[in-house]
Amino acid sequence: MTNRSFLKCDVCGAVTLMRLQAGWLDEHPLRVPCGKCGILISGTVYFDQAKAGLRYDIHNASAIDETMPEFYLEASGELLAEKLKRHSGGPFVWSPPPFFQAISAMGNENYGEFKGKTLQFLAATKFEWPKVRRINELWLNRQYSYLPDEVAQYLPKNKFPMNNEAEYIRGVHQLSVLFLWPVLDQKRFTKQTNFLFRSLPMLAKRHAEFVDLLEYFADNGLLRKYAELLLGRLAHFVDRFKYVIPAFALLFYEKKPKGLKKDKGITTASFEDVKSFYSDTYEVLSEMLPLLVAYNNLRYRGNFQAMKHIRKDVVTLDDLIGRSKGERLQFVDGSEAFDRLLFPRLDNKLRNAIAHTSYQEDLANQRITYFPSGVTGKGAAKRIYMIDAVQRCWSVFLCMVDMMELQYQTERLYYVIVEKNKPVDPRVFHE
Repeated sequence: MTNRSFLKCDVCGAVTLMRLQAGWLDEHPLRVPCGKCGILISGTVYFDQAKAGLRYDIHNASAIDETMPEFYLEASGELLAEKLKRHSGGPFVWSPPPFFQAISAMGNENYGEFKGKTLQFLAATKFEWPKVRRINELWLNRQYSYLPDEVAQYLPKNKFPMNNEAEYIRGVHQLSVLFLWPVLDQKRFTKQTNFLFRSLPMLAKRHAEFVDLLEYFADNGLLRKYAELLLGRLAHFVDRFKYVIPAFALLFYEKKPKGLKKDKGITTASFEDVKSFYSDTYEVLSEMLPLLVAYNNLRYRGNFQAMKHIRKDVVTLDDLIGRSKGERLQFVDGSEAFDRLLFPRLDNKLRNAIAHTSYQEDLANQRITYFPSGVTGKGAAKRIYMIDAVQRCWSVFLCMVDMMELQYQTERLYYVIVEKNKPVDPRVFHE
């Protein structure tokens, strides 16, 4: 169903015809521009799925009776839609709504998978996330008297006995992965985790200093600090997911529409809605970068402290930790094995522009102009579409998941190798 609404701007009085794709979400954010004065019309759309009805709760515009509009756009809570255009006058010419265009681009099977996974994750964020979060908090707060019973509500005791710290963290991590599973790039996740499963035991076998690496990050409290930061990122992702569902949909396209970024846009988010997720996640990943580099150092130079020769003032891992987050990124350039967890997905130029508010958003064309220098007007400007910005948010989310896996496997190995915790007997998984 497509709902036609005529929105009159509260500032300039311009009327925009909005064709809203009534989809399968009970509610979703709405972010559309006024084509005349440029303000953002924002709010929430609520659907009554049983009665096939909807209502708006919007700011900066009012719904009016049908009239001749000055502008036209499409909107959808799940899919990409046609950007704002000036209405040429005369009768409205029908065009395929976002649903039919999505079916054409995805195919029925992929569209069904996209819908199923989206609804599954939204339900999990509502009903399961509070429990997953509290279990993670119990682990981080070392509340071991409560943790086993909490995990036992979801995981079988024979496979997750929760009888030592190595098993505590394994159970907590398993629940976090199961929670995220509907929205993970499962092919990528499997590839990255298989790489870690192969590489870490190999390093442990070949380098006696592997134990020193484990102790360095555990005894200095870095592993626990990383876990706390990652939980905060996960909470932020749960909160922002509804804004980036159309970017999630792009993962299911068999063929990208012609003129995708120029003609298609996102009506669930403005740059202001998603910029903090990108910049804050960038900060956390940069904070964790020494763990990744330590593994590269051990693999290629036989010493987790021995840095690649890039800067004269960064010879040891301790030197790297003392550098700024932007400077740290110089040591992840794709040339060493563990770089794959982050490279080339972190964009320091965009992060710097966000941090110094040296950007401008063209709402009508959904383009962001930003200055990597951190000063508006200084140096060459860069431009990206809103679709690009939201996809970059998705990209750093996938990096976050990879780094969650690296942090988890490192801490679990610390408990098994250094603290001598006994892991579960693998035979229970074949019973």
